[in-house]
Amino acid sequence: MSRLRIFADTNPATPQFDSRDGDAIATELKKIGVTFERWHASAPVEPGATPEQVMDAYRADIDRISAERGFKTVD
Repeated sequence: MSRLRIFADTNPATPQFDSRDGDAIATELKKIGVTFERWHASAPVEPGATPEQVMDAYRADIDRISAERGFKTVD
């Protein structure tokens, strides 16, 4: 689950933006050049899974975004 809360420096007690909605979060972050996506694993990821097992479960999205952005490494 994701939650984004944005506060103004001048009023840190009250958020200017507060959402758990993925589309709303993506729209808000896009304003500052940040990409937000929610990915679905291609296989279950069990507690205690190794980093390699987790990356394998998300391989299609990792490969896609790596190709789009020219990323050379993943961790």
